[in-house]
Amino acid sequence: MTEDIKMFLNRIRDEKKELIHLRLHKEDVRLSLLPGAIQYDKDRVNVSPDDPMLRMIQKLEKVEEKETENEEKLLGDIELANRIIAAMPTPEHRTLLRLRYIDGLQPMEWREIADAMNYSEDHTKGKLHGKAIAEARIALQKIEHT
Repeated sequence: MTEDIKMFLNRIRDEKKELIHLRLHKEDVRLSLLPGAIQYDKDRVNVSPDDPMLRMIQKLEKVEEKETENEEKLLGDIELANRIIAAMPTPEHRTLLRLRYIDGLQPMEWREIADAMNYSEDHTKGKLHGKAIAEARIALQKIEHT
């Protein structure tokens, strides 16, 4: 992996956010397919390629494809991150990285992590996080060399 561990973990957070965005967008497109969402003229039925219903179905299919691609990439990245975190020797460092980057649909904020770990936010965000990232770098190097 040529990417730094911190960038890699932040990318996982970003991928989760993007997946949430895609799922919300997919739901919007689905809602637009409900009866009454697309207005059709009572006197004619349009079945040409410009049919609004057909366009919305095609849009939904594209969003679902993108969602599947993103989900697969995210799962692969989480699998690697879990291997890295599992190889770290310090339990509190593992916990911090899981809470911040891996666990949950949306990552926890620093205040929430600090509360969960019974530390101050400054200590969690600064000293503890820095040590956890350094330990994760070492764990990644070990994984890459095995």
